[in-house]
Amino acid sequence: MEPVIGNEPLAKKKGSSCDTRDHRTCRIHIHHKRKRIADPDGISIKAAIDGLVLVGLLADDNAKIINQTSQSQEKSKHEETIIDIVWE
Repeated sequence: MEPVIGNEPLAKKKGSSCDTRDHRTCRIHIHHKRKRIADPDGISIKAAIDGLVLVGLLADDNAKIINQTSQSQEKSKHEETIIDIVWE
């Protein structure tokens, strides 16, 4: 993922298609399947959540929209990331 330059929220830069008035808040869980297990503090979910904002699935990544995040990982022959968004 390429870095975004500036301090303006991603949603304002890309014109997000998500209208948060239709939703309350959400919980996000990110599950990593990896060939090598990483240290618990070595995986950041920030890039994944920024990507959700960038493609318009979330209007923004602030605490008014996201009230909980969690992550888990497991060892696997094939690497993939599974993102669950639960709207409350």
